[in-house]
Amino acid sequence: MDLHSALSGRGKGVPTIVMAHQPWAAVEAVMWEDVRLVLSGHTHAGQVLPIMFLVYVYNPYFVGLYEPHPGVYVYVNPGSLYYVMPYRHFFRPEITLFTLTCAGSNP
Repeated sequence: MDLHSALSGRGKGVPTIVMAHQPWAAVEAVMWEDVRLVLSGHTHAGQVLPIMFLVYVYNPYFVGLYEPHPGVYVYVNPGSLYYVMPYRHFFRPEITLFTLTCAGSNP
């Protein structure tokens, strides 16, 4: 993933959302100025044991919401289906709905 090409040329002070299939992209993306949210997936929350443990150890962000820096968030979706094997352990399929608002606005 070429984050430099994707993120260069943005206006200064513009809050940025990065969508990246692989959570590893978030490691670099959260270091960019004005990146406030990284949305990712790919891990399927490990899907089954013992793969779950390996996916957890390998990925810097496994599943759920993280705040690596104040005001900067990474969300990793566990996926809506499965990969190869038609079952999952512990994590249900998920479709996430985000409602984004301006700071200080009333919902």
